[in-house]
Amino acid sequence: MSAVTTLTNPAVVIERMPVRERLASFTAAAWSIAVRADEGAGTIVRLEAADGAVHFRGDGHFLGWSREEMEAAWEAMAHSDSPPEPDLPQLG
Repeated sequence: MSAVTTLTNPAVVIERMPVRERLASFTAAAWSIAVRADEGAGTIVRLEAADGAVHFRGDGHFLGWSREEMEAAWEAMAHSDSPPEPDLPQLG
């Protein structure tokens, strides 16, 4: 049984958010899923680094989960059947 199947009645909100690494001189963007389930609430942040590495960070219910568990939860909950919103460039 995977960690994702232990969540009952999950409600998921996905959003793009700014993130900054310690000692970095720039702000990057990451994806975040906020999950509220019968077991509790928490978020998983997924950051794709410039070198191609993918990093996960969990808090709330997901605090202490392994990278593999967070990646599996991300894959199971972050996908939607609705068409993606257009990615509009930020000008100025």
